[in-house]
Amino acid sequence: MSHPDCSTPLSLEILAGYLRGELDEVHTNATEEHYFACAACAQRLAGLQVLGAGVAELLRSGRLASAVSVPTIERAAAEGLRMQVYRLAPGESAQCSIAPGDAFNALRLAADFHDVEYVDLVTEALTDPAQLDVMEDIVVDRQAGEAVLVYPGDFLRTLPKHTLRVELRGHTRGQVRSLARYTLFHTPTS
Repeated sequence: MSHPDCSTPLSLEILAGYLRGELDEVHTNATEEHYFACAACAQRLAGLQVLGAGVAELLRSGRLASAVSVPTIERAAAEGLRMQVYRLAPGESAQCSIAPGDAFNALRLAADFHDVEYVDLVTEALTDPAQLDVMEDIVVDRQAGEAVLVYPGDFLRTLPKHTLRVELRGHTRGQVRSLARYTLFHTPTS
């Protein structure tokens, strides 16, 4: 993306990290110095703030199915959003459901993202017929070694009992490889 009004635009990763409070002091100071002097980057930062507020509202209302950052899910919990959280290491499985008052379920999937350029999430519902879904280039927290996914409670409450296979696939220099697989056994709330 071209930024004609700025010869050294701040990356979206830096701007988003700044908004989430994830930058160290040196990077925070450099980011602030730049956007205070640069109208184009200040405008992009303001746009991200508006977008972030909209995403936060969708998350709070349980209407967002997406990959999110670890700090996003931690903030949601700190704000009192009711949720079930399932943390899985590669190869693990979990029995899962959704409680009546929960806004969403969160999956915290551990994997090694070392040397991976980007990650796809592949889910296969073992229903009749089987359903395959691919989310390309999802958000992963490389530092925490997790991909965090949220699924709206209202959607999950409509699902029948089923098994879901989940796979994280890493892309590196044009090659694709499986990073980890997990299995979820969903049971509807009675």
